Amino acid sequence: MKKVVIILLMIMLIAVTYFPVSGNYCINTRENILNYNESTIVTGPYWAKVYSTTDSYSKSPSCIDKTHDEGYIIAGSFWLNSDSSHVFIMKIDDNGETSFLRYYEFGEWEFIYSIKEVRLSSNEYGYVLAGVTHFEEKETEVLVFLVNENGDIEWSHTYGGLGSDIATSIIPIPLNNYEYNYIVAGNCDEYSGSQNDVLILKLDNNGDIISQLNYRMMQKKAQFIAGCMDDVCSSRSRILLLFPQGLEFISAFLGTLYHGSIAVPVHLPSESRNVERFLSIVSDADVSAV
Repeated sequence: MKKVVIILLMIMLIAVTYFPVSGNYCINTRENILNYNESTIVTGPYWAKVYSTTDSYSKSPSCIDKTHDEGYIIAGSFWLNSDSSHVFIMKIDDNGETSFLRYYEFGEWEFIYSIKEVRLSSNEYGYVLAGVTHFEEKETEVLVFLVNENGDIEWSHTYGGLGSDIATSIIPIPLNNYEYNYIVAGNCDEYSGSQNDVLILKLDNNGDIISQLNYRMMQKKAQFIAGCMDDVCSSRSRILLLFPQGLEFISAFLGTLYHGSIAVPVHLPSESRNVERFLSIVSDADVSAV
């Protein structure tokens, strides 16, 4: 009995030490945490804060990314009314202090599911976001837009087919001179009638589509490639795949598997000193086709 009392007292002591008994300090990411009064609720090497703003919008964060300056960029939705949500972006530093808070409206409503920091120049950063938007008398469409470090929009695009489309993730791929390609993943129902088909978009530095695939498109393209392989080699052959990173490689790789052959993926040599290694791989693999 004495041990139980001691344990209970220790638990109470820990609770009083690390969690204040006054003020709003309950944080649940599924709640509208930005509507609480701003206060620090945990001390020591870690901190947690709740935030309030001067407006009356109800807000719900949905994604976060760590920034180069050890701060965080947060994006989510705010509601003008019960059925109209739009986008907010909030930047905080490593102590949780707010740097900026911006609001955006594109259509009847929007949701944001992914945000990533990108470097725009030697001394400037920005943030690319992906989600979904809806316009009157249209199906939902993929929404992707880029803002600078002050929250000003650099470019924005929507992408849609015959059905409903949604983006749930975006990955920046660094190129040269602070430029990027972007891989966007999501769902579409253009062919299946329900949002259960995977959608992949590859965008250039300005957000224009380089290529796009969904599962059905990918399957058809892979089957077409497999049929072309039938004309040049038998199954169980070794096929050399010379592709940069991207959706084209995925289709070729799956086409090789459909054909029943072995894929040998190799990057084209970018420098003369890599040519010897490239030729060595080709020779050792004993490929039947390229």
